[in-house]
Amino acid sequence: MRSITLYVAVAMFLALLSLCKTDGAQQHQDEHSSSQPPLNSGTVSLTVFLKLEDNSPFTDQATVHLVTSLGFEVGGTTKGPQGEIVFPGVWPGRYLIEAGARGFLVLKQNLEVKPDQSQQSLTLIMKPEPSNDAASSAHALPGPTANSWLPPGVDDFVPEVSSGEPCSLSKVLQGAGEHMEQFVDDLNKFSATARVEHYAVNAKGQRRAPDIRSFEYLVTVSKDEHGVFQLEESWNGSGSIEQFAAGIATVGVPGLALILHPQMVSDFNYACEGLGMREGRPAWQLRFEQRSDRPNRTCSLVIAGVQYPIPLKGRVWIDADTYQVLRLESELTRPITQIRLTQDRLLIEYASVRFQTQDEQLWLPKLADFYLEMRGERFYRHCTFSKFKVFSVGVQQRVHAPKESYCFTNLSNRKVSGTLTVAPASGVTALSVSLSFTIPAGKQVCKTVGQGKEVNISPGVLGKATFVHDGPLDSVKVDAHLINESTLEVISNTFVPAAP
Repeated sequence: MRSITLYVAVAMFLALLSLCKTDGAQQHQDEHSSSQPPLNSGTVSLTVFLKLEDNSPFTDQATVHLVTSLGFEVGGTTKGPQGEIVFPGVWPGRYLIEAGARGFLVLKQNLEVKPDQSQQSLTLIMKPEPSNDAASSAHALPGPTANSWLPPGVDDFVPEVSSGEPCSLSKVLQGAGEHMEQFVDDLNKFSATARVEHYAVNAKGQRRAPDIRSFEYLVTVSKDEHGVFQLEESWNGSGSIEQFAAGIATVGVPGLALILHPQMVSDFNYACEGLGMREGRPAWQLRFEQRSDRPNRTCSLVIAGVQYPIPLKGRVWIDADTYQVLRLESELTRPITQIRLTQDRLLIEYASVRFQTQDEQLWLPKLADFYLEMRGERFYRHCTFSKFKVFSVGVQQRVHAPKESYCFTNLSNRKVSGTLTVAPASGVTALSVSLSFTIPAGKQVCKTVGQGKEVNISPGVLGKATFVHDGPLDSVKVDAHLINESTLEVISNTFVPAAP
């Protein structure tokens, strides 16, 4: 048995993946097909007719896949010898349908199932592969179902959006970024029950029998003295990968949405595709891709001490009213040939979770689907999270302020932005320091003092300090934790440029 150890970093967080070769004999029905809604008056019976170019029925063995815009496959049954495939109980909406057979081109077509009829049909014309090998390889996949185990890629299927709805990309990113800051600043830890279904996938794209396990899942969120956020995870009180099916531990799900955090957003190119729908809610639909001119701080693999950056692209849906993240999809921008990583896809759905101790709420992952192909091996994993317990840390509960620091407590119910300017004492040769930052509502921000610290001045030679902010009078309480006394003037109701 061979083993590979991978570490995936989300922001400053390392997530561990370890791949071990596994075997499984029993094929398993598509997990999502078993979870389709029951047949009722709101669904449609869809019949797909396969025909040849002369309009005669296609009677050879073929594979037809019907995939929702969420990436879930709908189960179908073959009916009779005339080449038709019946998909009963299909809910109205947009789908991608794919048909393939040995010796024929793979057909992909977008389809809209309409709600005003009980039956709907579609005819697909099966076209033989061209005799020219080069032309064939340009149009056909290497095998009839080579990619059928994967949902549509980011660029394979673009969900429909409303026409004529202007989208302000900067406003959407700002709103989503504020929620990511809230996630880091408000959350101390959360726990949940995680149900993990692990499937090995064979060369034909068929899932083998699942290995299903449950875990008590705990995530701790913290920030270091430099403001860098960190996430730590444990499963059943341990970080050991031995407790996972096939020795594969997939972690880091809560951290992926942090690509929208103001500290991370500049690493990606974003494009607003328009106003779509997600779970019955209007949502801005954004496409993102790692910038080639920026360092990759989101995802990397470390194998045998060598780090391989993993550039990602994907799509994210952000609630049009609240700017909360509703769904996120990511995949490789290109295969990583050095380690033969050809597929790495992640689909995450989010749900609103309320704090136990406060009248606040966060949006946390409720389910995640992983698709991984590396060195010729394929794996699929479906994770669901339930029974959340969320804990926050109020200002009065936080750890003692660091020694030699200025601490600013926002007493208002909205964020306050300000600039701290600190000058050296009279007669001391040193440069003044200016820091711009934002204090979330009801929270505290501390800035450390000392050589090499945020306020890069020796505590013994501090002179006058000024804090100018845009909040109302007495909305910010300032505490100086210094060995030597130093004056600090607070000026309110002043315009302050956005913090870098």
